[in-house]
Formats: sequence, C-alpha cells, structure tokens
Amino acid sequence: MMGEAGFANLGIDWPAKVMINYTWSLALNTQLKPIERHAVLYFIEQGLMPKTGKTVRVGSRRRLPQSAGGLVPGL
Repeated sequence: MMGEAGFANLGIDWPAKVMINYTWSLALNTQLKPIERHAVLYFIEQGLMPKTGKTVRVGSRRRLPQSAGGLVPGL
C-alpha cells in the first residue's frame, strides 16, 4: 500500500506498469489460520526492520519530498 501511495503521488500509472501476483496472498488467506497468517507477516516485517529500529525510519522521512511525507502516517 505504501508503494501504491507513492506511485499515485508521483502520477505513475502503476497498475499498467507493475505486475501483481496474487497467488501468494491467496494461499496465505485460504490455507492458514489467522494466527498463522499473523506469524508469517510478523516474521517478514521483523526481517525487514533494521537492527537499529525506528531511528533509521524517522531519519528517512527528512529525505522525502515534502508532498510525500504526509502520505503515510507514522513515517
């Protein structure tokens, strides 16, 4: 969703340029229980989070264009 908001803000026709594969999310939602889905997404999120935590993320907001900073709350 964050990528979608960024593409839309920049005026990029992302549905025409980005291929979206729904099979992974379909399998995630149809083959796992809610707690298992949460565990998978939590594991992915923690793997992407830098070891220094949110300090890196807060610093990255300062580098965003002014119009992009307000698109995603919590950045």
